[in-house]
Amino acid sequence: MGRAVAARLDADAGMPSELAVFPSEGLIEGTQRYMARDVLGQSALKNGFSADYKHGETEFKLFFILHDNTEAANESYRVYHEFMQQYGKNLQDHSGEEFPLFSAQDPYYGTVVTMQSGKAVLGIMGLDDPELVNEYLKQMASKLSLQDLT
Repeated sequence: MGRAVAARLDADAGMPSELAVFPSEGLIEGTQRYMARDVLGQSALKNGFSADYKHGETEFKLFFILHDNTEAANESYRVYHEFMQQYGKNLQDHSGEEFPLFSAQDPYYGTVVTMQSGKAVLGIMGLDDPELVNEYLKQMASKLSLQDLT
């Protein structure tokens, strides 16, 4: 039995396909993480992924949280939005017809922009450049859709 287990450990399992959602530009290799619970320090947020990035001298983080259905994603978005209303500063709702989106100042992460795209909640923390924020979020939303995760 031990040999059978050892043989399977040598198999090249590869990286989880969800990690391909993260854009490659600016990615700090080896920083991709899976969080089974307590995503963004919130006990209600589960099944999240994050990665660290660098653009020039600015370091920031991208994240996404996957759900089984849109209703669960709605609830996660609502929970985090309410948390930021209570503990963040300068919360601004930027929701459009396509998706809910807000930005705020988090005492720990700095600028946080969070959106919901179907069954996923995604966002970026610590980046103040609106054009880059939009570009990264668009890339992640597109890749989530391509993997049928939205």
